[in-house]
Amino acid sequence: TRSYRWVAQQLGDAGLARAVGNALNRTPYAPPPLRLRSGRRPERSRGTPVPCHRVIKSDGSLGGFARGPRSKLLLLKREGWVPRNPA
Repeated sequence: TRSYRWVAQQLGDAGLARAVGNALNRTPYAPPPLRLRSGRRPERSRGTPVPCHRVIKSDGSLGGFARGPRSKLLLLKREGWVPRNPA
């Protein structure tokens, strides 16, 4: 995982951290949900997925996610992520 600030620094301006979060919130290439409300697995999008769930806050907490923090946590745990500051 990387922080919003880290991504912004790679773009040349650490002050763009909020803009990074806004852009990731609006990407049409987010990973698909784990399951649809109907219980079926979703179809994959045709574009290359942007792993926006892997961007967290600088303090190690999850931060936002369009499908909610529970979905973000499930995706991260599936990939083996361990919280730096477990609550």
